[in-house]
Amino acid sequence: MEQRRQGGRRVSEPSDRGPQLPNYMKRPAASGNANRSHSETSPKRQTSQGANSGSQKRRRKPDALQKILRVLVMVFGSLLLVVAGVMLFSGKGEKNPAMLEYLQSIRRYKNGVTIEGIDVGSLSIEEARPLVEQAVSKQLRSVSITLEHEGNSWAFTAADMNLNSNLQEVLNEAISFGRIGSKDSELEDAKSFFIELKAERKALVNRLNLLAPEIGSAPIEPYAIPELGEGNKPVFTPAQGKNGYKLDTEATADIIEDALNKRHYQHVINPVLEYIPPSLTLDFIMANTEYISSFTTRFARSSSDQVVKNRVFNIQKAAERINCYTVQQGEEWSFNGWVGPRTKSEGWKEANGISGGKEYTLQAGGGICQVSTTLYNALLCGRIPVIDRKKHSIPSDYVPKALDATVDTSGIDLKFLNDTEAPLYIFVYITPDPKSSRHLNITVSLYGRPLPEGVSYKTRSEIIEVIPRIEPKYKDDPTVPVGYQLEVVKARDGFIAKAYRDKYVNGKLESSEYLYEDKYNGNEAEIHIGTGNPMTTPVPLGAVPIGGVQEQDDILESPEPAGQPSA
Repeated sequence: MEQRRQGGRRVSEPSDRGPQLPNYMKRPAASGNANRSHSETSPKRQTSQGANSGSQKRRRKPDALQKILRVLVMVFGSLLLVVAGVMLFSGKGEKNPAMLEYLQSIRRYKNGVTIEGIDVGSLSIEEARPLVEQAVSKQLRSVSITLEHEGNSWAFTAADMNLNSNLQEVLNEAISFGRIGSKDSELEDAKSFFIELKAERKALVNRLNLLAPEIGSAPIEPYAIPELGEGNKPVFTPAQGKNGYKLDTEATADIIEDALNKRHYQHVINPVLEYIPPSLTLDFIMANTEYISSFTTRFARSSSDQVVKNRVFNIQKAAERINCYTVQQGEEWSFNGWVGPRTKSEGWKEANGISGGKEYTLQAGGGICQVSTTLYNALLCGRIPVIDRKKHSIPSDYVPKALDATVDTSGIDLKFLNDTEAPLYIFVYITPDPKSSRHLNITVSLYGRPLPEGVSYKTRSEIIEVIPRIEPKYKDDPTVPVGYQLEVVKARDGFIAKAYRDKYVNGKLESSEYLYEDKYNGNEAEIHIGTGNPMTTPVPLGAVPIGGVQEQDDILESPEPAGQPSA
């Protein structure tokens, strides 16, 4: 049976060739005959196959050549990339600037690229640079970061902050835009680039440091308001302090840099302030308003003698100037600096003052040395360090020798330093002398950080030598008639005295401290002998016949008993 397809189905047909041998029993035909038979039966097919074989051989040659060319191009391209990479990078991965500059110079910006609003499309870096530089320069000139504080303002220019830009970096970044391998997609059509302005940190901080004193404010310490209450008793009213502040230069610099990063080139900012609390507390202040020491001296008063009345006025005026004064801890205090110059125009009156080291003359402010002397002894009793003090040329009669302190408008001063750890308060008051209706007492009291409990100090002096002045000096005087003499300068003995400070504990003397030694030179009497015409020259006031007794004392100073420290 034979099978054939019919309508897509296989059908069997009877074979008319008779019985067939199995295939394995069939003898294969001779190859030559088979080939020949095949050739003979299919001459056209053989011719067609031969033609196709020749055509394929001819096509193989150009295909191979193209493959070779492609390989060569790839190899050459790879070599170029390697060479460019080697030239572009130098050292440890660093870009070769020269090679980078060359590569950039032969490239041009893609259309649609702008830098600082300038269209640089189709331009090279060298063509775009001057255009962008001009825009950056204009931008730098417009920079004005203003610092405002409490109605004051300070402008920061580009020069103040030493601004610099990343111009070259942006030029390079922009020219790479839209290219294969760049971080931007090559499919983007346009992009805008902007230059960043950066401040030099050191220059910015230095500029802020220069402004710091103008912006800062010291804290106000809590304080006590001193007053003299009833019976001249000190009264203290507490007052709260206030925080101070200073410019935080680093934090303010951060704000300015942030404004630049956000391109806020015309911007107003408030400085960052660092607050400073007071160094003392109000409780500490009030705990240190205790009694320290005091000293009292007395002086004459008069209802008729104008010179004495003027002296009383000057003492009261100086006392009022320094009464209730607060000397801060660590402060140096000056008598002249606080009382001020003693002149008639300042309201001071004329009273006796030492002149030339040997006599008294009328001077504006005469008598206020008694105030400085009383204060000086109160300071010694309070162990407050005195840093400038001068004795009188003539010993004072209201205080023991070596314990006086003179002052003068022209420069001689009394100065001390508050070396305690708390404010020092000065109280000065004048009261009637309970022992004499013709005298007044002046008292200086110091309050603040008290001495150790039970401890007090007193000053005293010791005269160790008296220098007699018994030989007068004579001088002819035509304004005095012949036969008369006039004593113009009274003789005063000299003295050498030592000053001491005695320490008492619970009222008992514990120790004595030597302070210093003073010497008062004294002076001889000066007597003018008359040489004038006795018929025409009047007798001056105070002149006496030669060998007689002077009728009127020319000494203008009234003797005063020495002052004593008060308890």
